[in-house]
Amino acid sequence: ELKDYAEKILGMEIKGIPVKKVLVSEAVSIVSEAYLGIINDRTTKKTVMMACKEGGVEIEEIAKQRPEAIYKVYADPLVGLMSHKAREIGLFLYKEPKRAFECASITERLYKLFIELDS
Repeated sequence: ELKDYAEKILGMEIKGIPVKKVLVSEAVSIVSEAYLGIINDRTTKKTVMMACKEGGVEIEEIAKQRPEAIYKVYADPLVGLMSHKAREIGLFLYKEPKRAFECASITERLYKLFIELDS
């Protein structure tokens, strides 16, 4: 049955792009999810990191209906993302200190990658 579904998916086009590979893995229960995004804000001319405890699937809807659910941290382009700001994001998303600091580390690496690839 799985093989039949995979073959059907492989023959599809999604938004004009042909599906070339299918990843199949064991189903897992999701305990929680979080969203972390980064964009350049044209208004402030700064990079903004956005975090949401509710995940990112409906992030645009959340932004419209409950903007307070999205935590934003601005990074000055001359200074970059300060470590304490990355920790703020981690602590916003996770109460457990270990997870919060892991998130802060990921946040700092995401910022560096964004700057390297966006310039």
